[in-house]
Amino acid sequence: MGIGGIYNNNTILTINFTPLFIKYTRYNPLIKCFYPEAGQFFILYILFYFGLAGYSFILMHQVAKTSTGQKRNQIRYVMVASALGFLGGASTFLLWYQIKILPYGSHFVWLYAPTITLAILRYRLMDIKLLIKRATILELSFVLQS
Repeated sequence: MGIGGIYNNNTILTINFTPLFIKYTRYNPLIKCFYPEAGQFFILYILFYFGLAGYSFILMHQVAKTSTGQKRNQIRYVMVASALGFLGGASTFLLWYQIKILPYGSHFVWLYAPTITLAILRYRLMDIKLLIKRATILELSFVLQS
């Protein structure tokens, strides 16, 4: 994804605040709030979104195939959490194109955080003790300097 991802990201960033990305925002009675309508180039964002998500799943799957035990469980939890987050967020794209399907998947995005938390605590996804020690040292250094 390297250079292509950076190029696509910069393109999206450049057109983000123009009508090419978001035509306008109007009240949507289906969800009872204001919602944007996609411009001509919003599809670039959707392709970038799914491309990046798909590529990350491919990489995680490749590592999971060669991993065993705890490492494999860590990757599985991250994959499940990421799937919940990405697919939940993607369910909102239909409304951008005035397709009248409620974004029920967005109700599952919040599950990303507890799933990752479970992976951290149960399968030591991160060295939480080291993180706590560093945070404490940083906090003490701020307190002592002021």
